[in-house]
Amino acid sequence: MANEQLNKYLTLARRAREEDNTEDAKKFYDMVRIEDPENIEARFFYAYYKMWEGKKIEVYSNYLDLISTIKSVLKAIATAEISVEDKEDLLKTILNEYKDLPLTINRTLNELARTFPDSGYGTKIRQSGRESILLFYHIGDYIEKEFIGSNFKSIAVEAWKLGVARQQIWYGVGVDKSLPETYTAKIQKIDASYVMPKKAGCISFSK
Repeated sequence: MANEQLNKYLTLARRAREEDNTEDAKKFYDMVRIEDPENIEARFFYAYYKMWEGKKIEVYSNYLDLISTIKSVLKAIATAEISVEDKEDLLKTILNEYKDLPLTINRTLNELARTFPDSGYGTKIRQSGRESILLFYHIGDYIEKEFIGSNFKSIAVEAWKLGVARQQIWYGVGVDKSLPETYTAKIQKIDASYVMPKKAGCISFSK
């Protein structure tokens, strides 16, 4: 019965997610967490949807919490007793859901910075940008280290490409400026056709 209830909540959560119904998605993923606190999918998406709860000024700390959750979820996927295919699907889902989020967070923080010009949001904008870039690199590095197989390598490469692309636009946030070339070399060992994108014309925090 417990498994039936868990599967029911997962189905409802995924359906709500597909319909972009964030309120129901969070609600049902929370129910999954109650039934199975270690459920990897629910842990990620509950943190993902929770990020937008409460006051807008809380989004920065919630975003850092999500980054921490993603790192712990990566470890959970590596050790989970599930199929290789399920692990691949989870990694792809997390990366796909996360990949555009740094830009959304950036825009939200820029809006707050304009509304509250003396509140230190410039520092938070740079910090969130820095953590965004480093997380892409971390995801790729962790997959490379802990997962075996060509499909996993392709997911790692996708994460590295996202990191390089973002750093080439947000090159003023304080991330080691040698990393794009370092990761380009790693990518090209697997995807020889890859060309590192050029830097943006100026330091930009909202592109």
